[in-house]
Amino acid sequence: MTDLNINDNFGHEAGDYAIRAAANAIDSVSIENKVCGRFGGDELALFAIVDTDLSEQVKEEIKDKMAELNRRSGRSYVLSVSVGAAVAPVENFWFDDVMHIADKYMYEDKRLKPHNRI
Repeated sequence: MTDLNINDNFGHEAGDYAIRAAANAIDSVSIENKVCGRFGGDELALFAIVDTDLSEQVKEEIKDKMAELNRRSGRSYVLSVSVGAAVAPVENFWFDDVMHIADKYMYEDKRLKPHNRI
């Protein structure tokens, strides 16, 4: 199956598994003092105050964790994530602005995939 919707094709239990797997991948990122959360549906976020731009590191760690999970899962479908990252100086931080930028990059990442799975 390609371009599949996990809930529709494998049931809500599989959809819940997919969201938990993505949440675990995000939570596994090696940044201290981070806050992870679910915004609704299949959208998850990680926030951290750091001294340097770790966007590429974060994206790589999340995607590596998902790839590892897929290698070990034995499931008949592949999980993937689309990741968007945004950085703003603490002294000029507006939550909505940063989320809008990260969302834009997430959709760009999603468009670049041959198949969107979650």
